[in-house]
Amino acid sequence: MIWGVKPFASDLSEFLDASPTPFHAVARMRAQLVEAGFRTLRETDDWGGDLPAGGYVVERNGSTLLAFTWPGGTPETLALVGAHTDSPNLRPMPNPLGVSEGYLTLAVQVYGGALLAPWFDRELGLAGRVIVRGADASPEVHLVDSHRPVGLIPSLAIHLDRKVNSGRAINPTAEMHVVLGRTSGQAPSWGDWLRGAIDEFPGGEVLACELSLYDATPARILAPDSWIVSARLDNLLSCHAACRAMLRADAGAFNMLACHDHEEIGSRSWPGAQGDTAVAAIERLVPDPVRRARLLAASLMLSVDNAHGVHPNFAHKHAAQHRPLLGGGPVLKLDEAQRYAGDSLQIARLRLLAERADIPLQVFSVRPDMACGSTIGPISAANLGLPALDIGVPQWAMHSVRESASALDAEQLEQLLAAFWSAAG
Repeated sequence: MIWGVKPFASDLSEFLDASPTPFHAVARMRAQLVEAGFRTLRETDDWGGDLPAGGYVVERNGSTLLAFTWPGGTPETLALVGAHTDSPNLRPMPNPLGVSEGYLTLAVQVYGGALLAPWFDRELGLAGRVIVRGADASPEVHLVDSHRPVGLIPSLAIHLDRKVNSGRAINPTAEMHVVLGRTSGQAPSWGDWLRGAIDEFPGGEVLACELSLYDATPARILAPDSWIVSARLDNLLSCHAACRAMLRADAGAFNMLACHDHEEIGSRSWPGAQGDTAVAAIERLVPDPVRRARLLAASLMLSVDNAHGVHPNFAHKHAAQHRPLLGGGPVLKLDEAQRYAGDSLQIARLRLLAERADIPLQVFSVRPDMACGSTIGPISAANLGLPALDIGVPQWAMHSVRESASALDAEQLEQLLAAFWSAAG
């Protein structure tokens, strides 16, 4: 079944709104896969290539998800799709609360390469993972979400800074404290404030937390071009498309989806793409090193991460003939320095796949005198020892608190990934 644009866009919007953090995104994807019949595994369980044929889900750190269909026996190839669950944002400092001029404020740290200016004057919610002391003194893990704004970072009036439109730098340490409200005394403890700000906050002593601020404005669809405007399009849009495609994949093939955390800060972590989440699973499933080497050499990974759509006000920032349009279809991302993964053979394979699926394919390569971004593609290819190719949908305002893309492109990306996994069967 191929979903229509409107139902697809609505489903994408709901996923984005329900996934303010990587923890929430992974929980959402896991629930969808389990509902469709996938079985959950733990890394601490004893499992390997003797698993019955079927679909399986493994988590790491609650923020990285690995899903795969296992045909049993000795598969000869693997079709792998990789994406990432994290997005640039603002996160509270470990001891964030303070008082300034009678206002309770929250100090933040910047996660990833965030565009800072768009965070001003936004209604900001707070969500993430909290660890509390359980009844038996063991740590209990809870996902939390304020589901409403808890504060904002107000801009300074232009009358008090006439040079603000002349390119003034933003200092997040001094100028981006979140204003939470009035106070007549000292700042409360962090745990006490969280209990008052977040409904259904777990009881018990707060031992640790990983929280993120987010724009509380819901995702919107702009007609008539079906543009979607939301936070976290980079890269939850890819996770959403890939998860839906996995549900349509041939269960008789060895297909795998790896949605990693920490891409925005370099992927060098246990749940990141430089970790061994996928490596360890493949080694368990195909323990013989010779068979595993043959399998990986015959396999392909599609690294799926959004691309830079040409901006009509800044078209000169793109190289000629490399200007992807929103609504023009998925994008093949190429870079001679291998910041994007790819080679001529894999490019040819993807072009033929897209042609058979009747899906347009645009091309992006960064302007030669500008630096290229990075993805999990080259990291995963080197880590796993298999060929890889970088693709994605074009978007505007990458790393902003409010990004824009085309739901038409996102739906075609899902169809392309479904075709990739179906071809593997």
